[in-house]
Amino acid sequence: MKIQSRIDNPVEIDTAQIEKELAVGKHVIVQFSDKTYSDKKLSVLNELCKKHDKDFGIRFYGHYSGSFDFTTLLRVPDVKCLYVDCLFQADNVDTLGHLHQLEKLALGVFELKEPEILGIKSIQSVSDLILTETRSKGLNLDHLRNFKNLKEYRSNRRFEGFGIPLFKFNQENVYRIHKSAKESKDP
Repeated sequence: MKIQSRIDNPVEIDTAQIEKELAVGKHVIVQFSDKTYSDKKLSVLNELCKKHDKDFGIRFYGHYSGSFDFTTLLRVPDVKCLYVDCLFQADNVDTLGHLHQLEKLALGVFELKEPEILGIKSIQSVSDLILTETRSKGLNLDHLRNFKNLKEYRSNRRFEGFGIPLFKFNQENVYRIHKSAKESKDP
């Protein structure tokens, strides 16, 4: 596991510092706990996303004064590593479907209203998925069968259909899920 470097609510995006941290092998996350981001900051972050792999991440969390609007993510279309977690409420969560470069996603909205969110194709292409606590028990985890690239999955939920604790979800368990899905389709 790589050492993380978190840059919290930056006044300006220091690209030189971010490049330096990435060069020494750190996982760099620029994070915002409220609407302290601007179009200019998000544009600079998107340029960094174009240059780097999933070792460079963007995180939106908190937003305690209101709901986080996922349409903000349209300003970082090249993000490969995205954390949208520790949020109480969110709007337009299906905007995740417009992020076609995603490789790693952490999703945690306590008042999640979209139980089928894992059915979005661009989400299903990620190799790393983290699901954090939601009040909703209706999140459809059956969509995990369609995550063909999934190598790592962390959550405090269980994939009940297979009795797999998700904190132990790994490539072997992904294979079991894919195999079972295939067998259920065969006559």
